[in-house]
Amino acid sequence: MTTGGKGDNYEKETLQHKMTIREDAKQVLIKQLNYINKQFQNETNNNRRFNIHSYARHKSKANPNFFRWLFDDYENIGLYGTNLTSEQKEVYKIWLHNL
Repeated sequence: MTTGGKGDNYEKETLQHKMTIREDAKQVLIKQLNYINKQFQNETNNNRRFNIHSYARHKSKANPNFFRWLFDDYENIGLYGTNLTSEQKEVYKIWLHNL
């Protein structure tokens, strides 16, 4: 039985934190995206480019720590986000849509 003590607040803050996507995620991805697109352009005459949505989806499949980084939770989220909760999946889906 909980008594509303300090431990309860920490648990609530921790759960809230796990549901929040890091504030700088979009800016970091855009910076990486611009670098990758510039490399494509410099290395070939190919106009293949990522947009922010395709790049974020690519990173989520290619980087085993992407969801850990995105939610800033390396302790509880498994590689490739295999154990994301349904709430975390929904938060990611909305975030991706709103990019």
